[in-house]
Amino acid sequence: MQIQAGQFKIQISKLRDEKNEIEKQMFQLEILIGEKEREIEKIASDNAVQTKGNEETVKELKDKIKFFRENQKLLTEGEGDLKEQQKEILDLRMQVEKGKADKKRAAELERKCKLLEETVKSKSPNSIGMLLQANKTEAIRETESDSKRELNERISQLNYELEQKDREFEKKLRALRQEQERIKSHYENQ
Repeated sequence: MQIQAGQFKIQISKLRDEKNEIEKQMFQLEILIGEKEREIEKIASDNAVQTKGNEETVKELKDKIKFFRENQKLLTEGEGDLKEQQKEILDLRMQVEKGKADKKRAAELERKCKLLEETVKSKSPNSIGMLLQANKTEAIRETESDSKRELNERISQLNYELEQKDREFEKKLRALRQEQERIKSHYENQ
């Protein structure tokens, strides 16, 4: 019996040692689990901050895209309307120029009529000479008026084309600025 009691004591001692070892391992596991939980919480917190930052970046980018789309839409819409309006303005300018030339011609014809009426009424011997002179000045003025009108029309047309080129340059400049902003934001985000 004493042998059995000694064996039981040895077994009890081994079991206590094993129990202490298991408790020690459990304590270390609890510490490790606590550390891992803190790491998980930190990672979750960092992830939340990063997600919030990403959401803000996405919002900013969406706002920029919206701005660029609206700007492009305005440029495209304005371009068609602008061309129609510019053509109409050019047509109206041409009509005004023709109206001015017609008004000058009408005034000149009235003056010529008065001169011819005076020549006919005077019945002087110089009436044929006066008629020739009135006719000659009218022919010279008529060619001057036609060439002047053509030059004025050409000037108006060239001014219109110059304005068109300026507007096209402005549009290209805006498009290049948009492209520069896009590239800049692309490289800033990388």
